This record gives sequence, structure tokens and C-alpha cells, in this order.
Amino acid sequence: MENRVGFRFIPTDEEIVDYYLRLKNLGGDTSHHVNLLFMQENRNDYRPKMSLTGFIDHSDDENSDSDLISATTTVSLILLW
Repeated sequence: MENRVGFRFIPTDEEIVDYYLRLKNLGGDTSHHVNLLFMQENRNDYRPKMSLTGFIDHSDDENSDSDLISATTTVSLILLW
């Protein structure tokens, strides 16, 4: 299929998930309906293999971004069933 002038392939995130990942997970068969399940992953559940040996305190630094950094990071995972 020939693309028209100015046509660009810019799929949305939903199109990528719906088409490409479903196609890959189902072995190329897109006739099945896929349920999307969104889960949250807590990054604080994982512990480092090696403990830190030191800590540098930058709490008195005026340019510190410590107020902007959250202790909990969540990630949305999409599972295809």
C-alpha cells in the first residue's frame, strides 16, 4: 500500500498495545479478544543486592530537588490475556 504525501506512521500507545503486542502474544492471531489488566508495581518492594556504604546530606542545599522526588514510584503494566 502506497502512502500519500504527508502521511506519517505515528501510532498511539493504544494502537501499539492493541495491535502489535496482541499479535505477538497470540502468535499472530488477532481474532481473539484481549482483556487489558492494569497493575501497579511498587518500586520500594525491591531491595538492592549490595547495601550503600555512605550517605551525602544535601538537605541544606538551596538547589536541592529532594522535595520533588517521590519515595514511591508506580509503573502501569499491561498484561494481555
